[in-house]
Amino acid sequence: MATGRSPRLPLSTSDEDGFTMNKTILQVCHQNLKMLLLTNPGERVMDAKYGVGLKTFLFEQNVAGSHTKIDMRIREQVSKYMPYIRIDKIGYNQTLDTWERDAFPNVLFIKITYTVLSTAQTATMELPVS
Repeated sequence: MATGRSPRLPLSTSDEDGFTMNKTILQVCHQNLKMLLLTNPGERVMDAKYGVGLKTFLFEQNVAGSHTKIDMRIREQVSKYMPYIRIDKIGYNQTLDTWERDAFPNVLFIKITYTVLSTAQTATMELPVS
């Protein structure tokens, strides 16, 4: 019998629960945020406006103006679909060393710090967009 709050994606089996489960609120929020960021608008059945669609920004310039568009889109989507979290900070390519910038010139690294309001837990998600 499953003891978690939701199945962890991608689905995998577990001897303990049948499927590997997200067992904390923070794990569920982290997975939900990742899905919101990676889903393109129009991709979700019955809700064509769901999703940040980070891949739609692939051919934008990696400049402050593009970062502002992405920032606004993330905050708009989170406030609508995930009001139980607060976005504290969004950073772009902050943690990259010089060799990483040279090795991955066409990758935008996004770092999002957020707080789960019900538990006051803070977490960080780092996501490469390529």
